[in-house]
Amino acid sequence: MTRSRKKATGFLIPLPSSRWTLSSLVAGVVVLLAYEAAREFAFPIIVHDASHTTIQACFTPGSKCQNLLVKLLDGAREEILVQTYSFTAKPLKDALIRAKARGVSVSVIADHGQQTAPYSRIPELGKAGIPVTYDHTVAIAHNKIMIIDNKTVATGSYNFTNAAEHKNAENMLIIQNKSLVDQYKKNWQDRHNAAEAKKRE
Repeated sequence: MTRSRKKATGFLIPLPSSRWTLSSLVAGVVVLLAYEAAREFAFPIIVHDASHTTIQACFTPGSKCQNLLVKLLDGAREEILVQTYSFTAKPLKDALIRAKARGVSVSVIADHGQQTAPYSRIPELGKAGIPVTYDHTVAIAHNKIMIIDNKTVATGSYNFTNAAEHKNAENMLIIQNKSLVDQYKKNWQDRHNAAEAKKRE
């Protein structure tokens, strides 16, 4: 594996097409992340392969993960599906409301604790007309996922919070891979259906 060139936003790394499955690609990214972390590299790493899979890594402290998410949300044209545990970040709340205002379909599944959690922005999303389903079917709905336009998944330990951006050590992967997006979307729909069924009991 060779590094092609260094850019301001990270490293672009070409990968062979036929021998790489998604799992081996992710394993390769983990190795690269460890290498770059050891070098205290502050910018995201971007990996491309010939099957049109793209993986971008972001870390806090150091990288501006919230800015990356806002850019993705502001670029959405069709649909944003969110699964969230804690959600206190005003820039992300505002970006979701902007998306809703320009006609993007936005839907949220939130941990049930977000109904009353201090500083939670989830009730504000509901007041802005964004459908919010609170998941009471599990002890903690601990997912941190955004699925954008059926082509991009953002996920990782990174909560959608000010603490994740400014205080914690967190990681986030932004992945473009159709098969993976389909799996995440199915999981989103399954969780949504279960939460809605519980609400009707």
